[in-house]
Amino acid sequence: MKKLLVSTILATSTFLPLFVQANETNAQVNYPIELKAINKLTVHKGATTAYAKVREISAGQKVTVIDEFTNAFGERWYRLDLGSIKGWAESSNIEKKETISSDQQLIQVTNALVRKGATTSYPIVSTLKQGAKVTVIDEFTNSTGQKWLRIDLGSVKGWTEASNLVTQQTTNQKQIQVGNAPVHKGATTSYPIVSFLKQDQQVSIIDEFTNASGDLWYRVDLGSVKGWVHSTAFVKNALSENVSVPEEETIEPTDPPITEENPAQEKIPEPTVKAVPNGTIMYSTSLSESVRKGASHTYASVSTLTLGQKVTVVDHFIDPNSVLWYRVEYTLGKMGWVKEEILQQKAIVNKTFYISVDVANVRKGPALTESKLTTLRKGTALKVIDQSIDTNRQIWYKFLSEDNTQAWVHESVVTDKVVPVQRLMAIGTRHAKLYKGATLQYSTIENLTYFSKVTVLQEFINASNQRWLRVKTPSGKIGWIPSWEAIISVQDYKYVYPFNDGSIRKGAADSYAVAGTFRAGDELIRLWQHGNWLNVETKDGKRGWVKQSDTSPTSIKKLLSPSFELINGESHLIWKKPNGFSFPYKMLSNNRLELAGLTQIDIPNTLIPGITRYELNKISPTNHSLIIHFQPGYTFTIRNHADSLSLKVMEVGLVGKKILIDAGHGGSDPGAIGRSGLYEKVVTLDTALLLKAELEKAGAIVQLTRSDDKFLTLQDRTLLSNLSDYDAFISLHTDSFTNRDAKGTTTFYNTSLNFNSTKSYQLGQTVQKHLIANLGTSNRGVKNQEFYVNKRNELPSILIELAFLSNPTEEALLKTTEFRYKAALAIKNALEEYFSTF
Repeated sequence: MKKLLVSTILATSTFLPLFVQANETNAQVNYPIELKAINKLTVHKGATTAYAKVREISAGQKVTVIDEFTNAFGERWYRLDLGSIKGWAESSNIEKKETISSDQQLIQVTNALVRKGATTSYPIVSTLKQGAKVTVIDEFTNSTGQKWLRIDLGSVKGWTEASNLVTQQTTNQKQIQVGNAPVHKGATTSYPIVSFLKQDQQVSIIDEFTNASGDLWYRVDLGSVKGWVHSTAFVKNALSENVSVPEEETIEPTDPPITEENPAQEKIPEPTVKAVPNGTIMYSTSLSESVRKGASHTYASVSTLTLGQKVTVVDHFIDPNSVLWYRVEYTLGKMGWVKEEILQQKAIVNKTFYISVDVANVRKGPALTESKLTTLRKGTALKVIDQSIDTNRQIWYKFLSEDNTQAWVHESVVTDKVVPVQRLMAIGTRHAKLYKGATLQYSTIENLTYFSKVTVLQEFINASNQRWLRVKTPSGKIGWIPSWEAIISVQDYKYVYPFNDGSIRKGAADSYAVAGTFRAGDELIRLWQHGNWLNVETKDGKRGWVKQSDTSPTSIKKLLSPSFELINGESHLIWKKPNGFSFPYKMLSNNRLELAGLTQIDIPNTLIPGITRYELNKISPTNHSLIIHFQPGYTFTIRNHADSLSLKVMEVGLVGKKILIDAGHGGSDPGAIGRSGLYEKVVTLDTALLLKAELEKAGAIVQLTRSDDKFLTLQDRTLLSNLSDYDAFISLHTDSFTNRDAKGTTTFYNTSLNFNSTKSYQLGQTVQKHLIANLGTSNRGVKNQEFYVNKRNELPSILIELAFLSNPTEEALLKTTEFRYKAALAIKNALEEYFSTF
């Protein structure tokens, strides 16, 4: 396989913003202080000259500094309180004569090291001699339990271990004026409360800080705990929780921030969540995860971790929501922050396996007792990242799905050898190409026609965890397509819906040119994802990129612009849909059909033959239903397409109705085998041929999924149905069970995915009634089940188990032409009744 290249078209590189908000680095906490402008001073809305100017200050004027910040260009800026307004000015234009009330310390260790941050992994910024006096301006206990002190050396600030110093701390006392004043872990009310203070209680003030909202907080030492109290707690009749944000507040530093330059600014006691020790090697379990400049998703991305990438933990931090973040060295000398949940200590396996059985259960955990999440078909490729051994000493494999979720399969259902498949699929997008290899960097062989059929030969997962399919096209050419280009039915589409009108881009960044436009609520086919960008295709076939955060996975349900069309001589009422949503419908008494659960329905302006009137019900502003009144003697077939809803209105009766008959199994798949050697595939095909003859005698139009002994996949059968304009789908089978006494006839339908579950149930009830009456078998009922040919079918569809091949008595019946003919006649009579009623 060719090496995967970085594509500028796909915009896989990291784009850094031109300007960074003033929350990327640490803010000094010992303010406010009064300084003086050296030169004429321009005050900006944020901490770069790119922000708007808010005021100019004359040289020599005194200003009050309430915060400071180093921006992405390394420039130090001061935040100024100018009374009616606050803003930012570059520090080089301000004379800094600070009068900080701080603690004096004595150095006790020869050549004590001062570092950029509060662990030994940070660079050394200075060395202090024994006996030197320094000014302490902050303290922090890091993840290893070491207490560090931040010191001001005049020309530089940095961190040194507390054990290097002897405290000569001087503190001032204040009296609490408000009862039950809360003490927080940090200097905002969003931090957890660690204690309460009584009215008139004397407390020791060891620090103060004005946060990004302009609120003054004091740090208090209560002996057993330290924390932060809002300044209003020291004012009579004030409520310490009533902290308001001034209207003129702009983009400013968070309070206090955790950053790449200095993580030790949080005023939080030692974390309680258990974390791995510094120096631990860990591995990424994510396909693509941003490494951030600080311990929050609001910080800029500095790199991206890929699946299985090895990193070294150098520190950790627990945010106010109790989320554990690790600071990791992701490449030599480069560090950043990632969430704990995407790392594990065990190396990632990162190997491709294939499902080796017809149907494999996927479970939530590595045990048969774990809940089943879904099933996978034979030949499905899996990206295995880990394995586990259960109590029975059997192996389970953990794999990563395309949407980055994790699940487990048992060793008995997978193999590391490629499993060939023969599966019919349709090209579901308008710009699909056949590639020479399984990445987008390979050259193309041909352009594929929208909704043309391809035969899938093999699955493959490439280095980017994209699922690719090796296919044979109608022209006979063999090559590779990404899995998102092919579908079995419209239910396979994955959609997103934009919140607002907007544009798709030619690459995964705002800097790329516009490739197309969309309206709010439009249905966009989701193809694949890169970071926070989705590759999508619009309803008019334009393909490009949109931010995931600008879209929703749920749609607005509208039926728009109804029109009347004659298709193959049949009357159709067709609504346009903005997207591929589904909704329920009901058949009411007196020949009425209700389309329900919609946010908007346009009423047709004309009546068509068979319909007498329309009745719109607005249950709520976002819940509308339309009741369609039919003339006696008419019925309907309803189809929910990706971009439209089609209502075929027909006269009752079997004449002209289109029915698809599916003889189960065939070819290399014999189905169940009776004790005498009778194959299920033989019984179903013979019965299907008899049923076809009977239906055609009655004037119906019939198609068989197979008319001879050949193998068809479930996908082949369902696709044939979904691409048709037929009215019903009948799948014929015989049952089997380990208990040879099991007997009877069962009819199955589906409600979980089948849009036509209402009509399917009606069809199943009618067919089961006639089968029991005609065959004399035990009635096992009409059951809701997730058989593939039902749940992935867009037509009213049922699956019939005629009788049990495993039961010697019923096997003997199934051998006879008489029994098969009785079954065919019963189904024909049932269909005649089904199409003769509303």
